[in-house]
Amino acid sequence: MRQTAERLRLLRDWLAELEDFDETAVESATRGLAEELGISAAKLIHPTRLAVSGRTFGPGLFEMLALLGKETVLRRLDRAIEFLEG
Repeated sequence: MRQTAERLRLLRDWLAELEDFDETAVESATRGLAEELGISAAKLIHPTRLAVSGRTFGPGLFEMLALLGKETVLRRLDRAIEFLEG
């Protein structure tokens, strides 16, 4: 779980830096971080979906994050990270 928490923390930091919090920017940040970490994007997408929505499936992640908005997404990621590090 520590590895997941660290990945979510890194993604949270990348998302916090976005000026435009739209679907394209969120997807680019997520896939860019996955590439930098040398992991598949799925290893960020699935934990992020669970952290933000509480579900393991649902609408497209990037669309959902854009609709929820930056502040809500960051707050939910913070809570998930705290829980995982608990």
